[in-house]
Amino acid sequence: MNRVVGAAAVLCALAAMATPAQAAAPPGPWDAFNLSPASRSVPATGVLKSGGDVTNAAGVTNGGVTTIGPNGYVTLDFGKEVGGFARLHFAPGSAAPTAGLTYSEWSTYASPTSSDASNGASNNEPPVIYPAPAGGAIDTGSTQPVAGTPALPLDGANWIWATQGANSSAPASTVYLRKTFTVADPSALASAILRVNVDDNEVTYVNGTQVASMGNSFQTSAIADIKPQLVAGTNVVAIKAANASAGPAGALAKLALGSTTIVTDTSWKASQTEQAGWNTAAFDDSTWSGAFANGTYGAGPWGTFADPGPSNGAGTGSATTLTAAAAAGDAAIKVAATTYLTAGTKLDVGGETARVASVSGTTVTLTAPLAQAHASGATVWQANSELRGGFRYLTVTNPGPGNLQLDGASVNISFAPNMSDLRAYPNYFYSDDPLINRIWYAGAYTVQTNIIGNDTGRVWNSAPAIGWNNGAVVGELGTTVLVDGAKRDRTVWPGDLGISVPTDFVSLGDMETIKSSLQTLYNHQNAAGALPYAGPAVNFIGNSDAYHMWTLIGTASYYQYSGDKAWLDAIWPKYKSALNYITAKLGADGLLNVTASADWARANSGGKNIEAEAIMYRTLTTCAAVARTEGDIATADACTQKAATLKTAVNAGGYYNAATGLYRDTPTSSVYPQDGNSLAVWFGLVGSPQTGLAISQALSKRWTPVGALTPEKSATSVHPFPGSMEAMAHFQAGDDKAGLDLLRLEWGYMLNAPYGTGSTYWEGYKTDGSSDYSGSYISASHGWSAGPTASLTFYVLGVHPDPDGGPAYDLIPHPGDLHHVEGQLTTPAGVITQSYDANPAAGTFVSRYSAPAGALRTVAVPTYGRSVRLLVDGREVTPSRTDADYAYVDAAAGAHTVATCPESSCAIGGVGGTVPATLSLTLGAQASFGAFTPGADKEYTASTTATVTSTAGDAALTVSDPGHLTNGAFSLPEALRVEFSKASWTGPISNDAVAITFRQHIGATDALRTGTYSRTLTFTLSTTTP
Repeated sequence: MNRVVGAAAVLCALAAMATPAQAAAPPGPWDAFNLSPASRSVPATGVLKSGGDVTNAAGVTNGGVTTIGPNGYVTLDFGKEVGGFARLHFAPGSAAPTAGLTYSEWSTYASPTSSDASNGASNNEPPVIYPAPAGGAIDTGSTQPVAGTPALPLDGANWIWATQGANSSAPASTVYLRKTFTVADPSALASAILRVNVDDNEVTYVNGTQVASMGNSFQTSAIADIKPQLVAGTNVVAIKAANASAGPAGALAKLALGSTTIVTDTSWKASQTEQAGWNTAAFDDSTWSGAFANGTYGAGPWGTFADPGPSNGAGTGSATTLTAAAAAGDAAIKVAATTYLTAGTKLDVGGETARVASVSGTTVTLTAPLAQAHASGATVWQANSELRGGFRYLTVTNPGPGNLQLDGASVNISFAPNMSDLRAYPNYFYSDDPLINRIWYAGAYTVQTNIIGNDTGRVWNSAPAIGWNNGAVVGELGTTVLVDGAKRDRTVWPGDLGISVPTDFVSLGDMETIKSSLQTLYNHQNAAGALPYAGPAVNFIGNSDAYHMWTLIGTASYYQYSGDKAWLDAIWPKYKSALNYITAKLGADGLLNVTASADWARANSGGKNIEAEAIMYRTLTTCAAVARTEGDIATADACTQKAATLKTAVNAGGYYNAATGLYRDTPTSSVYPQDGNSLAVWFGLVGSPQTGLAISQALSKRWTPVGALTPEKSATSVHPFPGSMEAMAHFQAGDDKAGLDLLRLEWGYMLNAPYGTGSTYWEGYKTDGSSDYSGSYISASHGWSAGPTASLTFYVLGVHPDPDGGPAYDLIPHPGDLHHVEGQLTTPAGVITQSYDANPAAGTFVSRYSAPAGALRTVAVPTYGRSVRLLVDGREVTPSRTDADYAYVDAAAGAHTVATCPESSCAIGGVGGTVPATLSLTLGAQASFGAFTPGADKEYTASTTATVTSTAGDAALTVSDPGHLTNGAFSLPEALRVEFSKASWTGPISNDAVAITFRQHIGATDALRTGTYSRTLTFTLSTTTP
């Protein structure tokens, strides 16, 4: 059970990282929608599927035992997105020496032969193999994977293609290759290993089931054990092979079925056309041509390449060894390889936890001396390498021999390590629509899964050839950063922060993580002032104007949400350098000319596209607020002037097409992008409110059954990153019903899709609901898709930050078709609460809000286009202003009610009564101590009650000096004591019961006189605020 003890230590370490939290939101019915687990140890809740010889597949999820025979598997379901270190426990009777683990976010890709693609290069992620001791456990944060078996050599295989001469040249195209074969009894095979290489990309199937997928797979093999997919009789291996650009093309494969081998040769069938069922054994390929063999393995232009070493599925390069013994007290070690080791990397040195301070050659200096001695040859392992950041499904396989008996399965949650209570959000949202509530909390949970420890990012450049490694240092301030996705890329991407930062603020309120993320980006600013496209370990710098600007916008947002002037002061020189860098790209026409064109995934990201112009406009408007805070009025004025010039240039420059009601991507483009149009409305670039509403209406006409179209990506793309921008745009335009309908459509689809996580939002998908990111490479918990959470707080609840980036808030609700909404937002000035009831049919609206002094400046209530009476705390007042949709009043500190009703159908009247000033005190029966015992040391108690009624603003109950009990001329030596259960009140009360306790101590030598001891006391109820 040592591994379980190790898991407890991990939990303690996570708790130790916790920083002081803001006060949690009050409890209420909204808590039922909170997806965050109550404990960091989360058990599996069900079984998705199983295969092979499996007994009681669900046993492990309900306190029983699941038995998995050799080459069998069970896919466990955790019910929602989780992430961290898997923990498995085995029954004492378990006989299998090892267990394999694979992970998936979507059920679509849950497989016993591979995890979701996540490492960004080979994406070859076969099962990770661990020792499985009977009666013992696996903890993937401390149990090291075991040695694997050597890779299958490729000798005898041929490079094949659908055309002859493809080894010299072939057009960019996709071909389909297949080979049928028979297996008498799959259970008799010890293994069935398939190895595939393709120049350039491949997806491989066995009997219709995908077993491998890899890009740039010319020299990197996909290796899979396909035994679970085999059936008795006819089987097929089918390869979808793509040549990404004109040049040499080929596919190379070898399959070992026990002692029998199958290689790619002219017996394979080939087609240049995809046909339904082509990857299944029953497909009739009699009309397909034979494949052309264009050279054996080793022939040009490919030559030979090194076989991968024995693989256990773990990230290549995540382990090394000591090359010299290390003594207790040593602060430096010598290792065989330093692949992926950087300052901050967490290590396991022979079972002892250590951390890297620096690396020089093969010498690793540690942050603290070793506590134990370690022999030369001891393993040095990156302890976070096998952390799996995001998954819902965990597949446990049994490589054999012997039966694997599993009696425990859980995951130790690693995300948001700075939160001691994952469910204790400082803010909340609640409405009368359960789906809308689910959408708010799923966005919060998505972002929470994207908050990771600084040393748990994805290794990159180069990524492992096999498996993944999540031991990279990606944050450089504090302990946590906000990355793009739970599974991948686990890196700070500033464009993603444009959506995830507001969502974090309105739900988790974790501004320290935002500061760490932004500081990390600024740490990698180059000499010219350019900021990263992506932070470490990716470190793309200077190739994205759009993401450069998102960092500047994020800086303004962080200050607005936190009020952290000290950090803003410190970062100001870097901010100003970055501002100068990007404003130098504004032309004489006032427009931004993008020359560093990397962006989120849109097709046209350079030049003067409308998305970039909108981001530039927001950069300039927020710059004005930041510069004024820093006292740089000249920069503030310059930003304001440049913003005005850009706005005029866009709206007079041929971008807007009144016939379509949308902006073109460029004045000559036929694409009307979702991102640029949405940002123009959200950020106020539109020429008028009427234009904003026209864009909102035009965008809503393009919706598909699964969400809003993203034509700048492709004609079949639905991407919730620009979709989040569109949601903001609908509310900003006042098209509130459209905003809510889009949330229900697109984000409701993601939550309800049976193959998804049911808890988090996806990176991007197609109009048929499938992945738009190379199959299983899709991130299913991506913060850039969580915008609805922020839009619901800022717009629907109505607690809206100053649009120009200032510190104040306005309360302007957008109820749409909702009838009840409530929630709160914690701001630098304090907590703002709002609860309202809307009745559009009756034309009434009642808001109950509270705010500290200086937090709110304006409160608005919808008028539904009618003339209304406006009441504040029950008294009719004149609005400070009105428009077509709202009546406005100046906000006041404290708790208040603001209501409207139509002038035509309501009148202000009242009824009242008076309350006389009353202070009433009634005492109960007289208390008695009973008989005193001479010669005994004893404490006596007696009690009575009082009943208090007060109509005053406050009240206090007092008693005259109790003095001493007397009996004629005799008195007790010690004083009488009187205690009240309650003695003061801060408001009126009626018939409030107070317990009065009398205490009398009599010592053993105190003289007592025969008779009755008593004392008359005066009790007084008084007030200072009648």
